[in-house]
Amino acid sequence: MNFMHRDEEVDYFPSRYDPARHAERFPIPPAICSGRREKCIIEKENNFKSDPG
Repeated sequence: MNFMHRDEEVDYFPSRYDPARHAERFPIPPAICSGRREKCIIEKENNFKSDPG
């Protein structure tokens, strides 16, 4: 094996052959989202009822 001559590589990122790219800019929506947060108790669900399949 010739370890000095490399024309492919292991899947590491970023690499010499596939450099890191910047993400595209995400468009900011013009409408402003408004509202409020509130605490509430979420009722438990029983998804595993004993009904036969």
